[in-house]
Amino acid sequence: MYAKCDALTKAKEVFNELPQRNVIVWNTLIAGYVQWGFSDVAVSCYDQMLLERLCPDVVTFTSILKACAGIGAHEKGYAVHDSVAKFGLLDSDVYLCTALVDFYAKCGSLKEAQLVFDKLPVQELVTWNALIAGYTWHGYAEVAIKCYKRMQSKCIHANTSTFVTLLKSCGMIGALDEGLDLHASILRYHLLQTEKVGSALIEMYIECGMLERAKEVFEELLHRSESVWNSLIGGCADKKHVGESFRLFARMQCEGHCPDAITYTCIIKGSCTTGGLVQGMETHARIVGNGFLESEPTIGTPLVHMYAKFGLMKFAQENFSRIRDPTIVSRTALIGGYVQLGHFEEALSSYTQMQLEGFYPNAVTFSCMLKACGSVKALAEGQKMHAQITRIGILQECSTEKALYIPACHDAEHIHVGSALKTLECTQNAHDCEAFPCLGQVKNEQNFEDFDILSCILKVCNSTEPRYNHRKVHSEALQRQILLEQDVIVATSLIDMYSKCGMLSDAQKSFDLLPVHDLVLWNALITGYAQQAQGAEALHYFESMQLEGFAPNLVTYSCILKVCGKLGAMYRGQEMHDEIVRQGFSKDEIIVSNTLIGMYCDCGMLHEAQDTFNRIGTYDLISYNSLLMGLAQSGESKVAFSLLERMLAEGYNPDTITCIYLLTVCSHSGLFDEAQVILKNMNFTYGVNLDFEHLTCIVDCLGRAGCLDKIVILVKEMPFHSSSLMWHCVLGACRNEGNVELGQWALWNALEHFESDVGAYVCMHNIFGVAAACN
Repeated sequence: MYAKCDALTKAKEVFNELPQRNVIVWNTLIAGYVQWGFSDVAVSCYDQMLLERLCPDVVTFTSILKACAGIGAHEKGYAVHDSVAKFGLLDSDVYLCTALVDFYAKCGSLKEAQLVFDKLPVQELVTWNALIAGYTWHGYAEVAIKCYKRMQSKCIHANTSTFVTLLKSCGMIGALDEGLDLHASILRYHLLQTEKVGSALIEMYIECGMLERAKEVFEELLHRSESVWNSLIGGCADKKHVGESFRLFARMQCEGHCPDAITYTCIIKGSCTTGGLVQGMETHARIVGNGFLESEPTIGTPLVHMYAKFGLMKFAQENFSRIRDPTIVSRTALIGGYVQLGHFEEALSSYTQMQLEGFYPNAVTFSCMLKACGSVKALAEGQKMHAQITRIGILQECSTEKALYIPACHDAEHIHVGSALKTLECTQNAHDCEAFPCLGQVKNEQNFEDFDILSCILKVCNSTEPRYNHRKVHSEALQRQILLEQDVIVATSLIDMYSKCGMLSDAQKSFDLLPVHDLVLWNALITGYAQQAQGAEALHYFESMQLEGFAPNLVTYSCILKVCGKLGAMYRGQEMHDEIVRQGFSKDEIIVSNTLIGMYCDCGMLHEAQDTFNRIGTYDLISYNSLLMGLAQSGESKVAFSLLERMLAEGYNPDTITCIYLLTVCSHSGLFDEAQVILKNMNFTYGVNLDFEHLTCIVDCLGRAGCLDKIVILVKEMPFHSSSLMWHCVLGACRNEGNVELGQWALWNALEHFESDVGAYVCMHNIFGVAAACN
């Protein structure tokens, strides 16, 4: 009684007072612990029971297998299986067999689960459900559906649990036809009004892109619990039908239903999608008012993510600090916010603090941090993370192909990391392990406890001859198949990190090692070459990607169009434009439209850039800035200022980039008065802070107007550190006037930025030439 009523402490007291404890008493206590989620305690009780030389029975084994599945106690579960087989109980009880199938399925050992299932003399519905759930949980939706069809062929009828699991499978792979068949069966069995089935059906239709059908199911439900409301609201928010999710949220309250933590989480996610900060903050206020922050600690993580998404890291940090027990998910949300804003030092600091507090990164954390390492050129730190990623990949063995699953950040789903081709056992008992030779000086046999030693070797090698030593050690590791990355998220981040560090060959190696390439990986590789000004290589891999049967997406096209612009490959760019139209990307795809404008501007094709701009259905500030860039390069002042008027009339406020291009137009056209007006508007109208790039444009404008004395005053009084570009502008002004004295001053300042600045010397040579000609 006490065990069933969650009075486990009292149950244990009564248990301890018993003079004799038989198997039935032990089973009752163990089952109670399992029922209330104390699986680790249940396993300890089982061990104690064995020490007292009591023989477990079917009930004991069933409970312990459930406990092992709950806490991932693989070895203990395998031992229990051996005991079950030894006692000849495999065919004795359907619930024991189901627990065994469920254990292997939840551990990811799907082959073993299938083997146990196939050997059963009678396959009951509950066992079928365990197997189908295992395949669905680990992402094998198609196999789950095939299992269901096999089950049907044996005339076994599905129940609520079967339908809920299968509807999830259909949603995962967009199997609408199978979902419609399930819907028909649900109606035939009169299960639609079951809460879990109704919610699962709504979620399936939303995942398959059938929002209206999902709403029809919702309206057909006679009783709509909070769970049903959350399914529709959450589905709309996830699929970016955010306006609909807000309307449903309001309707839910009007019909007398109180939002719970899940509802508020969905609305916060929706606010992030639409950029609705005000809506998000209003929701935050309601959450505080209803006391959910104290009673539902999980709601703090979406708030951290929302404020980080909007760049309000102060509020993100405050909400993170209020979370009672921060998880890896909330910590990764905070780190991701810093990375998104380019605050890479803060991200690294938060990452270090997270590890000091005993939290181990997951795939999403690593992805964020590898991006940060690449951006700040923290190669050693990135390589250490590379080693940690590898360590995870070889120490956690799950499925039949040694496939691994680690929890992802945002959706708490499972990410396939890949198969570990070689398992190295290095324990705290210091067993001898085979290590790779480093520069011929590391012995073949080394004692070490984990693969962090690899990052240490890399770090030592990097301290002397970074490129040579890193590649040699990396090569040795790759030959032994130690560093085979097979998780798409992590592999993409590794390629990105190596690319940003200028190590394209290593990025290429990481790419080549993967047995299967997808579009995300191709995009990472192509982008890496593009970022390192290897445009020809980027185009080559773009063609290779298509030859392998991958169709470019918006990310691919945006990258290749930028490459065409940088190379001045106007004809290739026009071919890309035609291909984009053929692929059916609508004029409302603003990202690719903006890139097209930039490409045409880079190629000097202003007419085509303006034509593309005029065809965009929806503009944004980037659209205006992209066209202004081309106008600035060409000195088209009248068109540029006309575009500015249009931009202001449509409610777009100029930003820092806009002002740079406007000042550049003034500089190239010699419009000093107009430049002064722009500076004034920056301070008093646009709310744009003055920086050294704006001042560089003013210096150039003054130089073209021959106002060298004003340049000297401006440069000496400006509140920023000067740049090499600014001193080149001063040198250009001195060349126009043949001013040797001021030119020498500018030359020495330019050389402070870059001692081997050949361009500065050439400018000075030209100044001497102009001065000599004037004399």
